[in-house]
Amino acid sequence: MNWAEVQTRDKAAAQPFYEQVFGYETESMDMGQGGVYEILKVDGQPAAGLIQIEPEWGDIPSNWSVVFEVESCDGTVAKVKELGGSVIREPKDLEGVGRFAVVADPWRAVFQVVK
Repeated sequence: MNWAEVQTRDKAAAQPFYEQVFGYETESMDMGQGGVYEILKVDGQPAAGLIQIEPEWGDIPSNWSVVFEVESCDGTVAKVKELGGSVIREPKDLEGVGRFAVVADPWRAVFQVVK
C-alpha cells in the first residue's frame, strides 16, 4: 500500500473536518479531467488524499480507500477479474498520477491500483 484517500460526497465539508481533527494542511492538485485533488499534509509531508465522488462513480458511499502501486494497472485489473473480483472504474490515465483503476475483491472490499 502506498496511499490512502478519503472519497467523499461532500468535499467542501470533509476538508475542514479532517483539517481540524488531525491538524492536516491541504494542498490542491489539478488533475485535469480527474478534477481537483486535495493532498492532506502533516508537518509539510503528504499523508493522504481527499477527493470528491463524481456521479460516474456510481452509488458508492463516502469512504476511506487504500491505493496499491503495481507494475501494471491493466495486468492487475485482469488478475482481479480472473480471481473473481470486479472492476468499479476501468483503468484510466490521470494527469500527474498515472494509470489507475478501482476494483473490488470477491467479497466486495474496494481498493485502487496505480502504475
